[in-house]
Amino acid sequence: MSFAIRSSLQNPFQDNAVWKSILLLIALSAVTACASDPAVEARIEKLEARIQQQENMEALRTLAFAYGYFMDNGLTDQVVTLLADETEFCEITGYGRYDGRDGCAKIWNDILEARILTAVE
Repeated sequence: MSFAIRSSLQNPFQDNAVWKSILLLIALSAVTACASDPAVEARIEKLEARIQQQENMEALRTLAFAYGYFMDNGLTDQVVTLLADETEFCEITGYGRYDGRDGCAKIWNDILEARILTAVE
């Protein structure tokens, strides 16, 4: 289907509320028809799951980069901000087990202090 618009006439889709309503109804009908198709619904669910997986991976990547940055720059107080509020303990081989977020802050301070002493020696 094609139509021509003379320059002296306005585009009927531009300001005409009736045409806009008709186009909206057509679009809604198409969306409703697609939404009731089980294959389309299954595909949408798979795509949503893939998007969620990518977002989770990106969040983990960001967390790992932040941890590395904080540790490399001696910002051990910032490392603790990456932990969940409910953190019960932190345990690192060679440094022991420390309870709660305060304990975790201590373990990272101990690690940083050990790194500094090793670097000085």
